[in-house]
Amino acid sequence: MGVTAALVQSFGDQRQQVYVDHPVPQLLAQRIYGWALGYDDLNDHAHLRLDPLRAWGLAGTELARATAGSAGSSC
Repeated sequence: MGVTAALVQSFGDQRQQVYVDHPVPQLLAQRIYGWALGYDDLNDHAHLRLDPLRAWGLAGTELARATAGSAGSSC
């Protein structure tokens, strides 16, 4: 659908890129998918990595692959 990609174009990234760990598209996708799955704030996103519905819905997507390595890390 490209909704997230279209929204990314609305955001400017003024951060110094050398210090950036998470690009704007990843941050925006995390927030949108979190809201869609009923996670109201970013504190809940530590649990979102382990959400089976998210894993099923995003299986094989770039976002699923990007977050798979951080499943054991803490926020």
